[in-house]
Amino acid sequence: MPQEALTCDVSRQSGDWHAAAQRNLFNRMIGQLYHCLQHRKLFDEHTAFPTELAAAA
Repeated sequence: MPQEALTCDVSRQSGDWHAAAQRNLFNRMIGQLYHCLQHRKLFDEHTAFPTELAAAA
């Protein structure tokens, strides 16, 4: 399951509405893209949203 889906699931369980969960996810992604622009690095989806298996290793 992608990290985005897990983030939305956690937000929904904590009582956030769907729009709030999407807004939180969007803000996270914008922050990651901003970081890439500031440091002149290419955006890497696997680094930004690691899978559970890779994060556990």
